Amino acid sequence: MRYQQPWLFNRLNVRVGTQAFTSFQSESRQASNEVLNTIRSGGGAFFEAPVKRHGLKLGLEANAIDVNPQTNGEFEKYKLRYLRFYIDYNRLNSMINPTEGFRVRWSYLHGGELFGLKLGGTHYKRGKAMISQVIPVNSRLFLAYQLFFGAYRI
Repeated sequence: MRYQQPWLFNRLNVRVGTQAFTSFQSESRQASNEVLNTIRSGGGAFFEAPVKRHGLKLGLEANAIDVNPQTNGEFEKYKLRYLRFYIDYNRLNSMINPTEGFRVRWSYLHGGELFGLKLGGTHYKRGKAMISQVIPVNSRLFLAYQLFFGAYRI
């Protein structure tokens, strides 16, 4: 469940919202190829503001997630508490069916402790970048690609 307000107090072009969720996932453990079946439940809030009208946005998100095994004893449950900062530069001509343009998104996630502020849960850092582009070849044919990069540190 997610609620978002596209304009803050119906005046400022700032997106704010909250979310609550429970998801069942199969994911690999970071140190090995072992697959774990997890139940992730939690919630959070986000804030996003455009810097200029040219597609540049800055965002901040805070989340609190409890991770539990789907089968008792599979692993010890743990908590994720983190802040995520992101920059999104979007020059696609359409979000639904783009025919030209590009998009770059960079995010930094920090869990545990940040500048002396104890968020709780597991301490980790993660950076991600995504680059996508749509190139028109002719009026009916387009070349599109998307690249992902990331780093994770405990």
